[in-house]
Amino acid sequence: MTGYTMLRNGGVGNGGQPWMLRWSSRIRLTWLSFTLFIILVFFPLIAHYYLTTIDDVDDAGKRIFGPRIGNELCEVKHVEDLCRIRESVSEELLQLEAKRQELNKAKFLGSGTGFRPIGGGAGGSGKEFQASLGGNVPREQFTVVMLTYEREEVLMNSLERLNGLPYLNKVVVVWNSPKLPSEDLLWPDIGVPIVVVRTEKNSLNNRFLPWDEIETEAILSIDDDAHLRHDEIMFGFRVWREARDRIVGFPGRYHAWDIPHQSWLYNSNYSCELSMVLTGAAFFHKYYAYLYSYVMPQAIRDMVDEYINCEDIAMNFLVSHITRKPPIKVTSRWTFRCPGCPQALSHDDSHFHERHKCINFFVKVYGYMPLLYTQFRVDSVLFKTRLPHDKTKCFKFI
Repeated sequence: MTGYTMLRNGGVGNGGQPWMLRWSSRIRLTWLSFTLFIILVFFPLIAHYYLTTIDDVDDAGKRIFGPRIGNELCEVKHVEDLCRIRESVSEELLQLEAKRQELNKAKFLGSGTGFRPIGGGAGGSGKEFQASLGGNVPREQFTVVMLTYEREEVLMNSLERLNGLPYLNKVVVVWNSPKLPSEDLLWPDIGVPIVVVRTEKNSLNNRFLPWDEIETEAILSIDDDAHLRHDEIMFGFRVWREARDRIVGFPGRYHAWDIPHQSWLYNSNYSCELSMVLTGAAFFHKYYAYLYSYVMPQAIRDMVDEYINCEDIAMNFLVSHITRKPPIKVTSRWTFRCPGCPQALSHDDSHFHERHKCINFFVKVYGYMPLLYTQFRVDSVLFKTRLPHDKTKCFKFI
């Protein structure tokens, strides 16, 4: 009876330990186990989430803004106050970063107007290949956008060369001159509509306006003096359809580091690396025309207007920034100017000097160098392949 009474009042149990001490030990052991469980299970998860978030934010901040601008960068002669420009474009770059993340999730699918697999699905070589577009997305067309300025004869010759070009939807001629076309100008019949759009001012930025007349996803931006064969254009289009988020074109260029002057240079020499494809002959998605015209920092477009130069470099900066991928060069062609055409702006002595300045200014606006190198070009599958006598190549001259 006494033992029972002592137990009820916190006395000694059968094991010789106080009843409250024994339960207190159990409670402490339970809390210790629970605490260890939290530390070993939940803390690593929380830490992983926190560190990942910080890493993403830090990486995005570096990608958008780069290192802080020092006083030395504010002493650029091109602008009165580069720091002010960087502050004004910060919001634009944030919007561009949001578009980049959004674009990375897109599939870039084409139109849904039917599918034509090669050989009805059985495959084949040259003959069957030329009869169908094939690939992995539905059949589609592309739009040629051609910028011109007071070179009517050159323009007419270029348009005539597009006659009979497969998968061409229409040609949009961007009339960059304040003068109207000549009244006696004879526009050629090339089998598709030729739409002339007049611009408010003479600007190379007009090349990348997302005109309502462009009804296809694929745009072939081409100079009015560019001389490309039909098979070259078709090959470029086929390649672009498999890399719809990239610039795909013919003339390759690259950026190089000037060690003595510690700055970037634009280089057009023959090289085993390239980081740009000139948009005087290149395919790109219409989506980038919207980004270039309405989201890319205005300071870049202003510099293009000031120098009447560098719009192609600006587009390469934009697409590489969005995708973090280099452009794709097709075929061995390094130039695309037509023989005998009037002298272009690129032949001026100041052309390359201005392009050096553009690259360095664009880097300061973006806060880093977005251009990426690539060490290969794309050729046709059966290029230089020996075939049986009853087979033909995909492209005879590519």
